[in-house]
Amino acid sequence: MKFSKYPNVNFSFNHFEESSMEQQLNVISQTDIFIGVHGAGLTHVLFMKPNRCLIELILPPGSIGVHYELMALLNGVEYVNRLISGGSWDTSRTIFECVMEKISHSCP
Repeated sequence: MKFSKYPNVNFSFNHFEESSMEQQLNVISQTDIFIGVHGAGLTHVLFMKPNRCLIELILPPGSIGVHYELMALLNGVEYVNRLISGGSWDTSRTIFECVMEKISHSCP
């Protein structure tokens, strides 16, 4: 695994729509890097601890507002967005590189 040099990094994949609000808040309050597709679920950024990171994945055509970025700013969370397109290798590599940059910064 490419993250093997960070043995304390744990990944989880969550379907918040299948969880209670309490479960959702427990997960997000312990999250350091929150990656999600543009949508209402990203409002969970309001419950993240400061000095964490939100990576918003944007589907083409890529036209979005700034509301999640502003929510992150209000909560002291770094905000990054990436345009994704059709599951291509370039998209995966871009997301991977972004996550590696954040992990390297958070877990020196």
